[in-house]
Amino acid sequence: MQKLGQFIAIEGASGSGKSSIIKELQNKFDSLIIFTKEPTPQFELSNENKKQGNTLFELLLQDRSEHVENEILPALYSGNTIISDRYILSSLVFQRMDGLDFEYIWSRNVLYPVPNLTVILTLDEELRAKRLESRLSLSRLKQPEIRLKESQYTLEARNFLQLQGWNVVSVNTGTHSLCETADTIYNLIKTLSHANTSH
Repeated sequence: MQKLGQFIAIEGASGSGKSSIIKELQNKFDSLIIFTKEPTPQFELSNENKKQGNTLFELLLQDRSEHVENEILPALYSGNTIISDRYILSSLVFQRMDGLDFEYIWSRNVLYPVPNLTVILTLDEELRAKRLESRLSLSRLKQPEIRLKESQYTLEARNFLQLQGWNVVSVNTGTHSLCETADTIYNLIKTLSHANTSH
């Protein structure tokens, strides 16, 4: 019987360097590793500014359900490792920032597959703010007036998921170079994969 593959989610507040880290990981891993993201390319990103609250949440949940059914589960059942740029923790943060109740958000996500590893990228607030200020445009939920909530809610979501038994590791992207940080995450994933194959 073939063993299931590994599912890794990479999370982090806006400006924490997540996109750059994922590009580094893509260069380090071979083609057997599948990289994916949420929202998926099929999701209309303009909805993040056009829709709010539960209306936006329902659209994101539909996108997640299709993502799980069409990409994540097939990869796992084929024995592959799949790495997702954002997953459930992002909902616990951003939909809460959008006015929804934490417990309600969790109740709508609790039946989705649990990642074997969730990596949360963290960064000093001052440096994160500088990175975001350099961007040409920011979505409704990434404006300066609510930026501190994102970091706070990320921490609270991390603590909550750990209490649920999730394997969550935080990695500070501001204390080492991009390459060194990517190496740290690469080694975490390789260790996880080795443990899976040795059982």
